[in-house]
Amino acid sequence: MNRTRGTWRMMMAELVVTIQLQPSSPLLVQAPEERDDNEVVPVTCKVNGQEVYYLPGGSMKGALRAHTEKVFYHLFPKKQKQAAKENGCSYEKLDYVSQLFGHVQFRGRLTVDDAYFQNPTDEKRCHVAIDRFRGGSETGALFVTKPLVSGTALTTIRLKNPELWQIAWLCLLLRDWQAGDITIGAKAASGYGRLEVLVSSLDLHMYSKELEEQWKGLGVFEHATLSGDLYSIYHFSDVQSLAVRVMPMWQRLLNGGEAS
Repeated sequence: MNRTRGTWRMMMAELVVTIQLQPSSPLLVQAPEERDDNEVVPVTCKVNGQEVYYLPGGSMKGALRAHTEKVFYHLFPKKQKQAAKENGCSYEKLDYVSQLFGHVQFRGRLTVDDAYFQNPTDEKRCHVAIDRFRGGSETGALFVTKPLVSGTALTTIRLKNPELWQIAWLCLLLRDWQAGDITIGAKAASGYGRLEVLVSSLDLHMYSKELEEQWKGLGVFEHATLSGDLYSIYHFSDVQSLAVRVMPMWQRLLNGGEAS
């Protein structure tokens, strides 16, 4: 794909993934304000005048980025170090992580919507703070958390103008998230933050006929069903049906080639 600045401003393709989330372990994304009763509560917002628990899209995107960085700094150390020296002077010279998630000078291609919980249940848990100098309990430092233990939320991940290797990596990210390798929120070391991740829909919107024909020649849409009037929408039944078609571009990137 042509990655010049003018082309980046045009919407040529978009991968839209709708995901259903349920806590499989206590989930705590802390509210920014502290309460006087030493109680740590999940972040909330008002929807139609009512307080609801939600997962900020930025928290989920940050967790996905942290997992990506951990893998990519191992797989592509030269690219990461070279990009750090260039300091993001152009999109092509950014490291792969910044191309996908964003840089101080460039917008990322991946976004995550906020997820609002329906029928949430929280659970009060008591904790004792640890004195980091002595390693023992800190006197008088009892505090209470109220993590979510049940509920259902929907979120949408959008990958705009993706390259095929970026689609492949998102498929791998979803696999790791479903396996419990990616946690959200606080106290991950204590077993918090794991979610049941169910992909409800996986659609590839093609706005450019030229790009659509190019990807069709590569077999990207082989396992998809087609719909749409103004533009083509390819529906994939599951993550694997898409991953198997774009994984060759991921292998090409791993082997040091230019993946598009």
